[in-house]
Amino acid sequence: MNESDLKLMEDYLSGTISPEDRGALDELLKNNEAARERYLELATMDEGLQDLAAAPSVVIDSAEFSGGVHPTRSRSSQGKADYREPLFSRPWISAAAGLMIGIFCTSAVWAATETGRQKLLTIFHDSFESGPAPLSIGGPVDPGTWGGDYVEITENASVEPFDGKRVLRFLRADYAGKENPVGYVADIYRVIDLQDDVSLLANGDATARVQAALGSTSIGDPDRFIGNISLNALEEVPASAEEWRTLIGTPRRMEEASLASARRREALSPVETWQQIDIEMRLPAKTRYLLIGLHVSDQHAARNQGIAPPAVEFEGHFADDVKVTLGRMR
Repeated sequence: MNESDLKLMEDYLSGTISPEDRGALDELLKNNEAARERYLELATMDEGLQDLAAAPSVVIDSAEFSGGVHPTRSRSSQGKADYREPLFSRPWISAAAGLMIGIFCTSAVWAATETGRQKLLTIFHDSFESGPAPLSIGGPVDPGTWGGDYVEITENASVEPFDGKRVLRFLRADYAGKENPVGYVADIYRVIDLQDDVSLLANGDATARVQAALGSTSIGDPDRFIGNISLNALEEVPASAEEWRTLIGTPRRMEEASLASARRREALSPVETWQQIDIEMRLPAKTRYLLIGLHVSDQHAARNQGIAPPAVEFEGHFADDVKVTLGRMR
């Protein structure tokens, strides 16, 4: 590292860096460990990290860094925002947040936590207010789109949305072109790409938590419908819809392909309500993708004397406010 490299850092921290130099700094910090350490020293002198460490519990929403759907913001989990105008709150640092924090500053934030505390990084948050329509093709071929069985995103739901104005509605337990359209479980999936967060996973002590709200209209029978969410950690993902359908539809293949997996099931309330379901799982160091799934099953159809029923249609089952966060083992 030389004087020109140091000047890039100083210009960045002072907010005077040019777009061209910002690109040069990006490359420097990606490829030079000594430069990263020096930048961290300078940033610490700016008191940004000390302010963050003083907060009881900090949540960093990094959608802007990691391709999510919500703008970046920093806040304490208790709603406090009483620290001074530090590194992360300045307008110029927000504008350039994708440069630094996605590279290494998130690790620094976690490292600043005190014993017994856990800081979280929100990498995905979707209340279905925007984004492309889900693809009913049996799997999530496009990492930026929900994919699986027939669903729709609607503002005209028969339930009040959990958050915002729109919800995801489950429609049927099959997908377009399914060779044998039978089934009693409606599935919808989303791939979360963690390849930009490899440094956070390297120690094998990272955890992923998935939260989702599942809701229904009044269904009368408390034992009929089951809602659940699933989480699989993968090193690689299929490249085509056919490969996805094979993987998802073959439990043994999914088990073999997954580095780790978790699932939680809950009986859906027989009255109109939202139920928040969450699961948490430790992520192996080789994890590069997360596959999250939202599922609703009709247990009456499942008990149809062992005969696979025609694809079940769902009249009043919904999902909303899906969130994926990364954390550290306590």
